[in-house]
Amino acid sequence: LETVGGSIAVQYNLAMETLDLSSLTSTGGFLSIYVNDSLSEVDLPSLATVGPEDASNNVLYVRLNGSASRISMPELLRVSGVLKISSNHRATELAMPKLETIGHGLYVSYNARLDTIELPVTQIGRWLYFDHTNATSISLPRLERVGDNFEVIFNEALTDISAPALTSVGAGLV
Repeated sequence: LETVGGSIAVQYNLAMETLDLSSLTSTGGFLSIYVNDSLSEVDLPSLATVGPEDASNNVLYVRLNGSASRISMPELLRVSGVLKISSNHRATELAMPKLETIGHGLYVSYNARLDTIELPVTQIGRWLYFDHTNATSISLPRLERVGDNFEVIFNEALTDISAPALTSVGAGLV
C-alpha cells in the first residue's frame, strides 16, 4: 500500500503491537494513529505527504499510543493541515528530519519522556504550540515563519529553545 486517496484511521486497537505501513508514501486525507495502547513504535519510513497541498483540514495525528517508544517519519516533507503529536507517554524519540512545511498547525504536548524536540520545518501556516512537553530543548533551526501564534507554555523542564531563522510571527508570541 503506497498511496491512499482518502484518510487512514488506526484507532482503539488496544492489543496491537505492530503497525506495518512501511510502503505508505502519501494520503489524500488525514492519518490518525490514536489509542493503540500496545503499539511499540510509530514508524512510517516512506511517508512523505499527508493531504493535498491546497487543503488545510488534513491532520497527521499521533496520540495516546501508550507503549510507543519511538515516533519516526524519516521521509515526511509536508502535512497540509495539522501535525499533532500528543500523549505518547513512553516516546523518547521524535524523528522527522526532512519535514519542511505544515499548512495549518503544529501541536506537541504531553510526551513525558521526550527530552529533545528538533524539527527542521521552515514554515507553519497558522499556529505552533508546545505545551506540557517535559523537553529540555526545542530546536527549530530552519523555521522562518509562523502565520499566527507561536506558543511555548507549561514546559517546566525547558532550558533551551532555538529558532535562529525565525523572521515572522503573524500574531502572538507567548
